[in-house]
Amino acid sequence: MSTHRFPPASLIRRLAAAFYDSLLVLAIWFLGTLIILPFARGESFDAENPLFLLYLLLLTGLFFGWFWWRSGQTLGMRAWRLQVVSPEEAQAPPPNILIRVALVLGLIVSGLYGLVFLVMDTWPDWWGAIALFPLLLSMSWSLVDAEQRCLHDILSRTRVIHIPKT
Repeated sequence: MSTHRFPPASLIRRLAAAFYDSLLVLAIWFLGTLIILPFARGESFDAENPLFLLYLLLLTGLFFGWFWWRSGQTLGMRAWRLQVVSPEEAQAPPPNILIRVALVLGLIVSGLYGLVFLVMDTWPDWWGAIALFPLLLSMSWSLVDAEQRCLHDILSRTRVIHIPKT
């Protein structure tokens, strides 16, 4: 018997919220690039520039960290009535949120590189499969976990709950 007040979030709801958030992150990347564009002296940014990629990753981490720290919900999670909480359904503590942000950023990088490798003709398709593996493993773990937690939930000692309409 579960002692939790709210049910765990389903994988479908989590993916839907992630899609919403990916659109917001893309907008943040555009805005972030616009902000630093004057410092490029009229030159375009190299997509492989590690400092530029690190800057975009930092913006993404700030987006997720800020929302999870403030309310446990990103805007996409709010739309789908999901919330990141501690295992006791209290607000997740900052160290757990930092771990969660780091893990999610790693999964984002894994997913983006996996997609790039799958699309590019110069790399074998199995490079894309290898790069996508951490993301797919973490998300699909929720299908076998009794509490429907992804691996990044378990490692950060957090849960994602579904808050029903009242």
